[in-house]
Amino acid sequence: MERIYEYDKIAYYLKVIFSNVVAVVLFGYCLYRFIVTQSNALVWLCVMFVCIYVVASSFIRKSNARYINISDETISFVSFGEKSFKISELTMFQVRSTNRNYQVLVRIEDTNGRHGTFWVPYHFFCDKFDLLSEFDYIERKVHPDSFRFKGKNTAGILRPHKPAE
Repeated sequence: MERIYEYDKIAYYLKVIFSNVVAVVLFGYCLYRFIVTQSNALVWLCVMFVCIYVVASSFIRKSNARYINISDETISFVSFGEKSFKISELTMFQVRSTNRNYQVLVRIEDTNGRHGTFWVPYHFFCDKFDLLSEFDYIERKVHPDSFRFKGKNTAGILRPHKPAE
């Protein structure tokens, strides 16, 4: 069974695409100010570094997924390309909550040495509670004795069912 979780289109454009466009424009402005004025050079360099980090995070590391595809065998994060992992080959799958009821950080590594870090603002994804249940299921499958599941006997035991259509 394959499930596709989609980031809300408007929120994705505002939070990911628009912020990257602003970072590119700000980088250009800071580069211009750095070359022309030579005053406050350290400030301009710091702002340029932050802009490079924002753009690299989205376009090179692909850490802000537009779609998350989860099947019985694989999990894929799609945004400006696709990063796909076989669940049976995972050596690490950690889900860390950063903001209550809003966003999680997913860290993945497999036996081939491939890894990824993904920010998932699940509040903006369709079927957000099923998505969190899928993450719990995969994390429990990879790390059955995880401290995160102590006292939560039912979390991650079963994969969420696809709703009847």
